[in-house]
Amino acid sequence: MPQQCPHCMSEIHAEATTCPSCGAQRGILKPGWSAERWRGAAQIMFIGAGLAALIGLALGYSAATSSWQVNWGVGFFMFMLLSPFMLLFGIAGLVMRRFIPRMQESWFR
Repeated sequence: MPQQCPHCMSEIHAEATTCPSCGAQRGILKPGWSAERWRGAAQIMFIGAGLAALIGLALGYSAATSSWQVNWGVGFFMFMLLSPFMLLFGIAGLVMRRFIPRMQESWFR
């Protein structure tokens, strides 16, 4: 079923992502960003959160088991240095995965 471009009022296909007349692009929050693209970006954020957790655990373990006779408090501190990054990437990934793809697509020029 054909639709009208909201910018130039030319007739376009219902599944078109770009208007052939004026070049307007359909997207969620950004031109050209579909729900699938936002989900892909969310997975990258989750991978970043996982990497921050693994690096924090590795730093904490290496500090706690080093030959410096350091206690577990220093290892825990090393792990907590990266916890804000874990939270940031995890929350951003959750928002990008759950809420943004549910938003209405609009046209951008």
